[in-house]
Amino acid sequence: MLRPDPLWAKAPFALRRYPGLFASLALGALLLSLAAVALPLFLSATTSDLLRGQVQSAGVSRFGAGLEYRNDPLSFDALAPDGEAPLFDRLAALFARETSRSPALGGTVEGIMGSVIGVTPAAASGELRDGRLFAGTDAGAHVEMLAGMAGEGVTLPDLIADALGVSVGDRVTLTGRADRSVTVTVGGVYRALYAKPSPGYWQAWDDDIHNITCTDCAPLPQFILVGREQMLALDRQLGYTEASFTWQAPLATSSLTSQQARELQGFAADFHAAISDPKSELGAAFECCREPALFVSHQQVAFRTFIPQVVEAVDARVAAIEAPGRILRAAGLLVASLVVAATGMFAFGARRGEARLLQARGVSPVIVGVRGAVEALIPCVIGGSLGVGLGTLLVLTLGPDGRVAGDVWPGAFTSAAVAVLVAIVLLGLIATIAYLGSTERVSSGRSVRWIPWEVPVLVVGWLELERLRTVGALTAGSGGVDRPSSLMLAVPILLLAGAMGVGVRVSRWLASRLRDRSGRYGPASFLAVHRLAAAPALTAALFVASGMCLGVFVEGQTLVRSLQTTVEAKAEIFVGSDVQGRIDRRTPPIGPLPVPVTRVTRLSRAGTLDTGEEFDLLAIDPATFAAAAFWNDRFADEPLGALIGRLDDAHATSLGVVVVGEGAGVASLTMQQQRIPIAVVGRASAFPGAASLRPLVVADAATIQTWPSLGVEPLAQARASTELWGRGDPREVIDAFSTLALPPFQIVTATQIEDIPSIAAVVNTFLALNALGLGAAVLVVGALLMYLQARERSRLVAHGLSLRMGMTDRIHRRAMLLETTSLLTSAYAVGLVVALAVAVATIPLLDPLTAVRPAPLVVLPTRPMLFTLAGLGLASWLACLLADVRTRRVPLGEVMRTAE
Repeated sequence: MLRPDPLWAKAPFALRRYPGLFASLALGALLLSLAAVALPLFLSATTSDLLRGQVQSAGVSRFGAGLEYRNDPLSFDALAPDGEAPLFDRLAALFARETSRSPALGGTVEGIMGSVIGVTPAAASGELRDGRLFAGTDAGAHVEMLAGMAGEGVTLPDLIADALGVSVGDRVTLTGRADRSVTVTVGGVYRALYAKPSPGYWQAWDDDIHNITCTDCAPLPQFILVGREQMLALDRQLGYTEASFTWQAPLATSSLTSQQARELQGFAADFHAAISDPKSELGAAFECCREPALFVSHQQVAFRTFIPQVVEAVDARVAAIEAPGRILRAAGLLVASLVVAATGMFAFGARRGEARLLQARGVSPVIVGVRGAVEALIPCVIGGSLGVGLGTLLVLTLGPDGRVAGDVWPGAFTSAAVAVLVAIVLLGLIATIAYLGSTERVSSGRSVRWIPWEVPVLVVGWLELERLRTVGALTAGSGGVDRPSSLMLAVPILLLAGAMGVGVRVSRWLASRLRDRSGRYGPASFLAVHRLAAAPALTAALFVASGMCLGVFVEGQTLVRSLQTTVEAKAEIFVGSDVQGRIDRRTPPIGPLPVPVTRVTRLSRAGTLDTGEEFDLLAIDPATFAAAAFWNDRFADEPLGALIGRLDDAHATSLGVVVVGEGAGVASLTMQQQRIPIAVVGRASAFPGAASLRPLVVADAATIQTWPSLGVEPLAQARASTELWGRGDPREVIDAFSTLALPPFQIVTATQIEDIPSIAAVVNTFLALNALGLGAAVLVVGALLMYLQARERSRLVAHGLSLRMGMTDRIHRRAMLLETTSLLTSAYAVGLVVALAVAVATIPLLDPLTAVRPAPLVVLPTRPMLFTLAGLGLASWLACLLADVRTRRVPLGEVMRTAE
């Protein structure tokens, strides 16, 4: 029997001798599987959470998101197509049968609304009140009972009971058509529904409960609750033979997954198609929807569901999250792959003795590559399994409070398995390439390293940057939500890669020049320079990896800080401050409030400047404006208080104004066909309240109102908007507004503007890139540790000889510190310059709210850049200390004997 090759037999467990490399490979596989599995689970849970929020909103509810069929009016005497049962009973049975096929829908809720009838006390001829008989499934459970119990006799609303002076146990007379009447007993009194919106159960009859066209008119006739059979009998006795029938199938639960919501949307479309086809069984019974429109509101016959609108709204919100998530996922997979590739390269550098032995035995590069993949199998499977478990745990415990759809799990696990397989194949490929590079057979091919590979990379990166400037940084996505182009990720990576290639060449040249002059250096410097010049492959790998990671980190920080500052400024300028509340222009002056508040009037297209440009007008109260309005010192050369403080400095013949935007050299403006001389007392590039790119003229409201040539109340125009601006925590400002005798009727906050999906999508994308950059910066430490481990293992013999020749541990540590610090700081310098240049070039292209000033602001992350530089020094010191400790633990005697 042939015995297996010991190299193959030991291959799966070979990395047990290198726990650091084993852990690094497991970490790389963990990152790969985590990046692969987390996004689909996170998006699914987010979608479920958003669906629940949409369904639970007052305008939708479980009932609105379900299915509703209404037939108004439907005759009691109408028969089913087979002529064997009343039509309303057959419709109820068919509706319940069909909707039960969807697991997302609950039981059928029936509602029958009769005609308007009169109600009077039976004991005496008192006042008459109008009402409607109503029979609904469990209707009594969805009202606030004030007395008695629903289901016994008739249940009156308090609006009728109080007006008639009747209570539980009293008799009332119901009057119908042709003076027909029926006397019944009052079994309960409930609070009438007209006083507040009709959520949930009563939403289908909201138009019949509330007089939405006239808020000052008397309430509509309210429902008199009765049982189903009692309803049909009473209506017939009162002379009515028809009523409005409505059947609803509400959601079984407010918590839907994306899979359930889309299945329900498809079910609703199929059900609608079936009842709209007169040739089908359902179409023969249901008279519905012969019109082209799918959803008809408040017709005589109507089918309605809000589930398409719910799904559309959620898709728009998810689109704002999905784009940055996919970018982060792709970048995470890329970074994790780089970690795996770097680990394989450093692993080869730490095992050069084994490579020479295999070379001496004549082992082919393919066999070495396959064996490297087999060695990586166990750590990659372990790391991949941990990544799947960690990703699942993070999403289920710390992620959105929503369920993950059942159809998402297989795809997520398959993605993780493919990612782990890619890691194993990548490691085999790296082992093959590294083995080829170490053999004498291809030593002549090493000259390819002098080919300027970085030049085409830089050219492609520059061309893509120019393309980005041409087509723009934002592209249209699903749901009508703009999102950053993929070029925003590709351009910095290409330019950083090319720049780091140039930096590697410069560092090699500099190291060789310094080595030629190393005779004048001290021992530590001498050793550091020779080490940098002696290992170009490992040195170049660490230089490129650390420079790119740190460059991505700096660029991400710059983009995020700039974009957040720009979006915040635009939102605050559009609103005017933190909170804006619209009020009636006739509202009397506002007294002191616990938060800074100012009153302004905005007038769009108020007139023209003498240059012919249309302008918007902002009339302010200078005494309160500076304390309550938003301001950024970049908008003008002086503080806001000083800018508006000069509005009263103009002469009586001219109007003092601050001009924002264009309008250079203006001396007058035309408003209401009256020419008004102006004195420009200040200029700004942006100003609170500027809601367009037209020039904005800021003036004192009191001066405008009393300007002689403008007549009475010049700001009382349809386009004018009188507003209160409040500064501070939005909740506190809104609470302060609510204490006013005439509170604002429409409130907008700057936070709401920032949360618009099209804006949030852009911000979230770069928040994701920022997280990626932070992770990349942390990976530099790991790369440094692997570099030192590989370098020290490959030069243990040289280290032992150096100790015999008098080198101390202190000199050894100082040499390593000089080597790593100079390498990392030079890589950081190159990455920093390129990252800032790319960020400054691309930030002007990122404007998610182009119709509002200011232009995108550039904010440099000064503190993070300095902290990163200090962190590199600290990381180098700690890594060198750890590497020195590990080196001293190696039995140098055994190493020297092996070398001999």
